[in-house]
Amino acid sequence: MARHQVILPGDKRKRDLAAIHAGAKQLNLDEDTRRDLIERVTGHRSAGQLDDAGRAAVIAEMKRLGALPPIRRQRGKPRNMDVRPMLTRIEQLLTAMQLPWGYADRLAQHMYKIERCTWLKTRQQLAGVIAALDAEFHRQRIGELCKALGLDVDVVLHGVRSDRLELARVYKSLSERLLFEKAVNALTAQGGESG
Repeated sequence: MARHQVILPGDKRKRDLAAIHAGAKQLNLDEDTRRDLIERVTGHRSAGQLDDAGRAAVIAEMKRLGALPPIRRQRGKPRNMDVRPMLTRIEQLLTAMQLPWGYADRLAQHMYKIERCTWLKTRQQLAGVIAALDAEFHRQRIGELCKALGLDVDVVLHGVRSDRLELARVYKSLSERLLFEKAVNALTAQGGESG
């Protein structure tokens, strides 16, 4: 479920005024030049006197002149990706399983009582989340192989620890079995054609 933020009129006004001042700074406009631009576009000399439409017109003119809007970070992706290489592995696993960052956050909350995965401090904590994600990754892949082989995943995983090494062994075994069955089917089909 997407969260919708309620934007109050005062918040939008503040954001627009901040964008106008940031745009003027990017364009290297001094105060008089900024006021001249505002007056040329709206007829007022002060951004504070403008209504929503006037502020939008000034912002549009500044964009036309080359002011860039502030870069918004992608929601859900942590800002400290560059300083925490282990987060890259977490992101890779989440992407491979098509899961949002919220899934890793729930793991961090469950495992360490820390609300966000990106707030984890130690390598051991991050390694724990990686291990949990890796185990889930193998469980998903085992489920796919079981489906391809016509096996019941619950029967296959019955008695198997949720240890990622053991899950990796099961995955490897099922992969080899699938390859073997494909080879047998190919030989059977080939033998049927020649006979």
